[in-house]
Amino acid sequence: MRLYQQNMAKKMTKSQYSDLSVLPGSSLGVPPQFWNDLLLADHEQIAVNALAQIEDSGSLVFDFLNTSLRVNPNEQTIFQKHGPDWKPARTPLLRLLSVLYLLNSVDVPLKQEMIGVQELKDAHFFQGPHEFNTAPLLNRFGHDLDGFASVCRTLGGVGINMADVAFRLRPFPRIPVYYLLWEGDDEFSPGLTLLFDRSVEAHFSADGIWGLVNLLTDILIQY
Repeated sequence: MRLYQQNMAKKMTKSQYSDLSVLPGSSLGVPPQFWNDLLLADHEQIAVNALAQIEDSGSLVFDFLNTSLRVNPNEQTIFQKHGPDWKPARTPLLRLLSVLYLLNSVDVPLKQEMIGVQELKDAHFFQGPHEFNTAPLLNRFGHDLDGFASVCRTLGGVGINMADVAFRLRPFPRIPVYYLLWEGDDEFSPGLTLLFDRSVEAHFSADGIWGLVNLLTDILIQY
């Protein structure tokens, strides 16, 4: 996996990593350089960029779907809120994307314009091995719209009036992802489309977006 290290002495730029083919449950971890960059960064600016809060411990806390994450650069720990308790976030891809979100996010508003993957600047990336794998979601929910709606609501999703059923999920405060589901029947197979706010590429590079979709798929089908 090729990593492009950030130069924190200059204006912060997006961390990019290629061939993000390792899914949740793998040995993928947060590179030490990313932790070091986060530790040396201006945490007050990061809090503004990421819509996070800074705790007295130095942890950065921000929303993730229907819960919250607590990232401590000093201790290199990431905790996820479960009810009243905080438990270690053990999913490797969640850990990596959470740190990248803090490093990459910028203080820009949503464009309020939904776009498909083909409209992204790096649309060519999402082909072949990097095409979004929607099969697990279609297998699980393609004939169960009520089940899909229930899971999305559990994850803090907001229904939108599109397709047969559609929801906006917000995995990170500045990054909504829209799921449009068409139910299958005797004549037509079910269909699923993912849309993003046009601002998504200000926060994540193409492989980060791809990794985020993989993470969300894994979370959705676990419910």
